[in-house]
Amino acid sequence: MRILCLATVLLFALPLAAQTDPAWFPNDYEGWYLGGGAAFTNVLASDNDGTASWERGDTDYGFIVNTGYRFNPYFALELGYLDGGKPEFDDTDFGNRVDTDVDLSAVQFSGIGTLPFGERWELYVKLGLSAWDADSDQVLTPAGGPPVFRQESGSGPALLAGIGLGVSLTENLYTRLEYQTFSIDDELLALDAIATAEDDASFDSVNLEFHYRFGEPRQNKPIEVPDYRRR
Repeated sequence: MRILCLATVLLFALPLAAQTDPAWFPNDYEGWYLGGGAAFTNVLASDNDGTASWERGDTDYGFIVNTGYRFNPYFALELGYLDGGKPEFDDTDFGNRVDTDVDLSAVQFSGIGTLPFGERWELYVKLGLSAWDADSDQVLTPAGGPPVFRQESGSGPALLAGIGLGVSLTENLYTRLEYQTFSIDDELLALDAIATAEDDASFDSVNLEFHYRFGEPRQNKPIEVPDYRRR
C-alpha cells in the first residue's frame, strides 16, 4: 500500500514535467546533485533451509540524504546517509516469541547504472556498500516462561543493492522512487533466541527522493571550436 502511494506521488508530478520543454532536460545530464527525502523502512528475516520462506516486520519512517556526481547518461557515484527509523519485528516458533525494535543508521557509497528512456524517464540499479550501525531492544518470551528483556548492538559493512525509477521535473529538479536492501546481523532480530531455521536478516527501505542538479545537459554546453588560424 505504501509503495502504491509513493508511485501515485510520481504520477501527480507528470503534469509539471509535461508542461516543460523536454529539450531543457534530456537524459544526457552530467554534474553534481544533492537531495534526499522520506525512507519507509522495514526488516526481513528469511529461512536458509531451502524453503524460501520469510517474515517481515512492521514498517517505520526515517529519512535519507545523498549527494553524487553523474559522469554521463549511464553512470554516477553517490554518497548517502540513511536514518532508518525504528521498525519492529516479532516472531513465534515452537511457542517461543520474540519482539524487537531495531534502531539503525547507515552511511552508504554506491555506483548507479542508469537506463534512460523517453525524454525524461530512467530506470536504474544501485550497487555499493552500506556501513551500518544498529541497536535493538528485545523481549524474549519462552514457551510457558516469563519474558526476558535484553539489548543487542551490531555494526559492519554490507553489500547494498537497489533498483529505482527516476523522472526529471524541470531542468534542475529530479525525483526518484527507489527500493534498496542490505544484510544485518540476525541477533538484532533475536533469531538466535528461538528454535527457528531463520538465520538471514536484512534491512530494507523504499525511498522517495527529490534532487537538485547543479550541472546541465551536455547538449546545452557551449561547443569549443578550435582556432586553426596561423598566429
